[in-house]
Amino acid sequence: MKDISDLDFCITDTQPATLLGLDQEFISSPRLDNLYSSYQALRAILADEAHAPDDQYVNMVVLFDHEEVGSLSSQGAESMMLRQSLERVYNVLAGAGNSVDGFEAALSRSLFISADMAHSVHPNYAAKHQELHRPQMNKGIVLKVNVNQSYATDGISASILRLIAERSKVPLQEFVVRNDGPCGTTIGPIVSARVGIKTLDIGAPQLSMHSIRELCGILDGYYYFELFKGFLAEYQKLDNSILRS
Repeated sequence: MKDISDLDFCITDTQPATLLGLDQEFISSPRLDNLYSSYQALRAILADEAHAPDDQYVNMVVLFDHEEVGSLSSQGAESMMLRQSLERVYNVLAGAGNSVDGFEAALSRSLFISADMAHSVHPNYAAKHQELHRPQMNKGIVLKVNVNQSYATDGISASILRLIAERSKVPLQEFVVRNDGPCGTTIGPIVSARVGIKTLDIGAPQLSMHSIRELCGILDGYYYFELFKGFLAEYQKLDNSILRS
C-alpha cells in the first residue's frame, strides 16, 4: 500500500447480467441506468447506416460523469467540457471561413438528445403514474415531458423526435409525472441552458432504478439503437424551417 499515493474507491456488483422472463425478454443487471443508453448510443454512431458520404453535420456522443450526484464537476454535464469541445471542433472545421457568430449559428441548428432511463409502470403501483402516461417495458422509447423544466423537451424538439421515430419505425411512449408527485431530472436542462442547444429528454423504461439490480426490456435496446441511428442519419435531412423554429 505504500506505493499508492491516493485512489478513487468504487464498489460494484460482480454478478454478470442475466436474462429473465418466460421468453427471456428482460435484462437484469447492475447500472442499466445509464449504461443501457450509453451502449446503444455508441453502437449507433459506429453503424455504417448512421452516416452518408455527403454528411453536412458532425455527429457526436457525449458520456458525462457524476450525473447521479449533481453533474457539477470538471467532467460533469454542468461543466464547460461539452461547449468547449464543440467550439474547438467547429473552429478546426470552419478554418479561415469562420464568421463572428458562426459557432452560435451552428448551435441553433443542432439538437441534443438527453438519453437517460425512464420509470416503467410497476404492476403493483400503477396508480403512481398518470393514467395515460404509463410506460411499459418492450413497448418503445419514452419521450419525457415536464412543464417545470425537469426535462428539456418542448413542442419543437418533441416534433422532431416523432418525425425521426416514424421514419425509423420506432414506437414512442410519453411520460408526464403526476401533478401530486415529485419529478426527477436529467442532464437535459443543464446542457440546454449551459450550451444553448435545443434539447429533448428520452429514455428506455425500466424497473428498480438505482437498485443494485435493475430490470429493463430486451426489445427496447433494439428500439434505442434504431432511434439513435435514425437520428444520426435523418436529422440533417429535416426541413430547415423545423430546425430553426
